[in-house]
Amino acid sequence: MLIRLSPEQIVFIWEKFRPLFISNLIPKVSSSPETVFKVLQSLLTESLQLWAGIEGGEGKLEERVFGFIATSIDTDSITQERNLLLYSIFAIKQIPFEAWGSSLKVLEGFKEQNKCKKLIAYTEIPEIVEITKRLGFKQYTFLTKE
Repeated sequence: MLIRLSPEQIVFIWEKFRPLFISNLIPKVSSSPETVFKVLQSLLTESLQLWAGIEGGEGKLEERVFGFIATSIDTDSITQERNLLLYSIFAIKQIPFEAWGSSLKVLEGFKEQNKCKKLIAYTEIPEIVEITKRLGFKQYTFLTKE
């Protein structure tokens, strides 16, 4: 199950999961202390949304989490089209394919609610590329140079 976390829940889990989250940012940003601060600030003001994949059952939220997806509504500066950017994706545990599919349905609903045209993600992880292709994503190449 994929649930959107509130700012209060984010504050509670931030220190535990911060290193994993920061190591999985989109490739067009650095992982400098300033970037980390801006990411947390964006999560707390909800301009960046944090979703947790959780297993059913009893126990504390942070013990049931199997992964996170951070999203952002990205407006193209030329066309003004809105897209839902999967800003960061990472798993703590092995995720069954069915969980990827049900998570995608939740994100597609959020995309529609916010009048976004597409879901967009950046990754260099071959397993994520294969999973997203199985879920109907098209693969493009993103290049960057510092």
